[in-house]
Amino acid sequence: MKTIARLASFASFASFASSVSSASSVAVAVVAVAAALLVPAPALHAQASSSAGHPGNEGCWCGYQTNVVRSYVIRGVGSSASQKEAAADMIREWNRYANLFNVTVDSSSSLGSQNGVNEVNVLISSADSVARYGIELESSVFGVAVMFPDSGFGQFNQCKEFDPSGCGPFNETDVVVNAAFPTGWTGDWYATGNDSTGGTAMVQATVLHEVGHTLGLHHVFDLAQGAGYGNSLSTMNYLNDDVGKYLTRMDAKTIRTEYSGAARSLVDVGVYPFVYGNKRYDQTYAALSKGSALPGEGLTVSNWLVQNVGSQATGPIRITFYLVPTGGRKYPQPTDTAIGSVDFGGGAPVDAEQEMNATPLVVPANAAAGDYWVGAIATVNGQEDSAYQVGKPNNNRFLVGHTEPTVFRVLQGSGGGTPLAADFQFAPSSPQAGQAVGFQDLSRGTPTGWQWDFGDPSSGGANASTTQNPEHAYQQAGTYTVRLTVSKSGATSSSTTRQVVVSAKPGGGVTSSALLVPVVLDIPGRFLSELTVANSGTTTATVRLRYTAATALGATGSGTATFTLGPGRQTVIPDTLAFLRQKGLPIPTGSTQGGSLRVEFEGLSNAGAGYASARTTAPIAGVGRAGLSYPGVDVTQAFTEPVAVFGLRQNSTDRSNFALVNASTTSPVTLNVYVVKGDGTGSFQFDPITLQPGQWDQYGNILTQASPGLDEGWILVDPVTTGVPYLAYGVFNDGAAPGRGTDDGSFVGAIADSKVDALLGIPAVVEIGDKYSSELMLTNLTDKPAQAYFEFVESLAHKGGASAGVFSVDLDPLEQVILPDVVDQMRQVGGDIGPKGAAYAGSLTVLFSAQDQLVPGLAGVRTSNPSITTPGRFGLFYAGDPFTSSARDAWVYGLQQNASTRTNLAVVNAATTNTPITVRLEVYDGDTGALVKRQTLEPLQPNEWLQYDRVLLTYAPGVTNGYARLTVVSGDGTFFAYGVVNDGPAPNTGTSDGSYVSMVVSK
Repeated sequence: MKTIARLASFASFASFASSVSSASSVAVAVVAVAAALLVPAPALHAQASSSAGHPGNEGCWCGYQTNVVRSYVIRGVGSSASQKEAAADMIREWNRYANLFNVTVDSSSSLGSQNGVNEVNVLISSADSVARYGIELESSVFGVAVMFPDSGFGQFNQCKEFDPSGCGPFNETDVVVNAAFPTGWTGDWYATGNDSTGGTAMVQATVLHEVGHTLGLHHVFDLAQGAGYGNSLSTMNYLNDDVGKYLTRMDAKTIRTEYSGAARSLVDVGVYPFVYGNKRYDQTYAALSKGSALPGEGLTVSNWLVQNVGSQATGPIRITFYLVPTGGRKYPQPTDTAIGSVDFGGGAPVDAEQEMNATPLVVPANAAAGDYWVGAIATVNGQEDSAYQVGKPNNNRFLVGHTEPTVFRVLQGSGGGTPLAADFQFAPSSPQAGQAVGFQDLSRGTPTGWQWDFGDPSSGGANASTTQNPEHAYQQAGTYTVRLTVSKSGATSSSTTRQVVVSAKPGGGVTSSALLVPVVLDIPGRFLSELTVANSGTTTATVRLRYTAATALGATGSGTATFTLGPGRQTVIPDTLAFLRQKGLPIPTGSTQGGSLRVEFEGLSNAGAGYASARTTAPIAGVGRAGLSYPGVDVTQAFTEPVAVFGLRQNSTDRSNFALVNASTTSPVTLNVYVVKGDGTGSFQFDPITLQPGQWDQYGNILTQASPGLDEGWILVDPVTTGVPYLAYGVFNDGAAPGRGTDDGSFVGAIADSKVDALLGIPAVVEIGDKYSSELMLTNLTDKPAQAYFEFVESLAHKGGASAGVFSVDLDPLEQVILPDVVDQMRQVGGDIGPKGAAYAGSLTVLFSAQDQLVPGLAGVRTSNPSITTPGRFGLFYAGDPFTSSARDAWVYGLQQNASTRTNLAVVNAATTNTPITVRLEVYDGDTGALVKRQTLEPLQPNEWLQYDRVLLTYAPGVTNGYARLTVVSGDGTFFAYGVVNDGPAPNTGTSDGSYVSMVVSK
């Protein structure tokens, strides 16, 4: 059995795998598919490094011609002159610290050749990159550094420690900057829209980062104080829109040390808008103590950092904060309104840094009312040490906030008596038409009267309110000016306005969609499929059920049934095939029947309003039912690429099946199926399988079919037919054979090669006394040894969440590992978890790393409880999702509360920004479409998990069929959410078997 280890420390950093892994043969039968799954890891916000190649320091590539000033030519296909010049600026930044580069810009639109000329290819397409370098640039790959030695063309030459003599006769070093960024780019660093999702901020940071590799710098593995770097950021470790515009002390110190002969004498003081630590992916941004103030009123700013990045001690330093007009330039100017300063009269020695908190500021008495950003400028001896130029990198100025700067409002107070100052905020900040907007009064002077005008006269009487904290739903897209007037006896009233920008729901009442439910069954005495169909939109939809009987089951009776579903309605059909029979389909009774079900919607108000899922259950005599749920998949999202299904096992307590469905209505599909041994040492290939349109087929006990005695493995599916969509999934069943356990199943959906990731969030692992426990499944998708790092943040026994520590498991190439009771195993290796027998639950973050780079992996959890009447267990499975799959607005459908069933609802702060969030819950009655409850839930700390048992009974008593919408209303983070449909109306009734229901992110 694989063992886990608790790490003494966890060094996390923000970067991505900037080089592409290539597979080598492990088993001839799977090498092609395995290689297809080895995709570059997307931009991630953390990486573990214990046991990696460079613990405790930056680590580096070998130095390249360390005593030579390198010449670089800036080239690009499709990039403008200003874009090339902006890239050149970033390389010149290194020259401020050491004489390293000569830079020229090529005005042509061509790429160079392999001629020994060092190049930066700005905004190169993937096709050009493949032709030029043999490297495919996925949209998530920002850039790549390619080093060409005299021999072994294209091979990376790496070493663990910096070698000042170099690592061989490299004759060319190129930097590739991907054209497939999600937003456009201008040459002006501070242009509106240039943020962490693309634009200049990320492109220029990428140039600096990749050229840093050519200097011998590597990704930062350790930001601990003991490593001498404090909480500094690094351009080798960027994660957002602020980092790439300057070098940090970490970078500057390394360059001065390794290139001492070329180092320049430099005074350089940097002031930074946030600090980056090494605990739980800390990502703490500069923040103001309040969002508004009256003239003369004070506030504070925290989480900012001042550093001496230069090579000389400085004279007196002053950091001055300013009010910056919003909507234009994203930097302060000395002519802006100053609101305070901090002096370091003794200056700062080389490499000094100081983290600042609760810095006092005061809004001047003559400050004009309005909205501002807050920024700072650093000076040494009264001057900026680097002349400021618009659009050029500079570490002497910043704005408070992240992505979009924090908006600070100077209020206009009223006169007479006790003055009032009206102010308010609203959430969500970017609502859709029809979505409720909550308004919160923030006025000063303790008003007793509130008059709201929502700027929406078409809403009639709903356009006004006298409630202190009202809500209003805008039915049409547009920009609305909301006015709040506050009053009280003896004071002059005060008014203020804010604008609410409402976006349209996609579509306009004529949208169609189609979802494929993989299988619905009627196997007398064994399995029955329940169907949930929902329309959360504002128009009545026509629902068409296209049933394709599975020839593999000997089933017949294919056909189509139609019904209508009103706006906001959800229907739960207890027996899907019985319903289809009632609609006239000739499906036999009394025999094994089943097949795929295509659920088509017409007339939806938006493309995401239609929903379908199935729950297939098996009766447990005298107790209740065991079952599993699985969603209908949008047919436009069905697979046409290789996929993986993991966690399969065949032993005395479990068996595994594997199924495939053709998602096309017109074309057959042929698929290759491979089973990879659990230890990764070999594989087995089945004969290609061809499925006709809509057909479902299953491999029962697939591991035994692959090789008798094989007890563990995972599956790769490789399409032979190009462009024909399909679905794939696995099922863990309790019992080595039918009737030898509970027969309960756990549904395991396939994961496409384009969706594999290195950093995954698992919403919950649990240990509830001797009743519930969780097993963790991990799979290494690469042909090299890897480590899986995971952190458990326990939230049931520790309000707000508390880390139990960080743990690791070594994985051999292509190996799958199953940890049977992961909470107890973490406890046994020193995890901060209480004694066994109590109740623990919380989220798990998993990261896969191989030496000094991120690698793709799969992770998932099966949570189960023992049967009290028959031998065996009941359980449910859920896979870890990339953090890009987390949401700010999502739906959970299929909630039930009746005599046989209850539903729990859970939500987890995904910690994508490592800040608290507040989520609003809206519960809808599926029978009427009415919103029956709107409740702001308690704030969630980063990685905190909360579950609401019997959510309908708690928040909507009397509702038996419902669904929920969850929306972030405070904080800039995201969440994962899910439902669990349990057998039995209350705990300790029925089997308590759960079926996992995934959230649906709002489109």
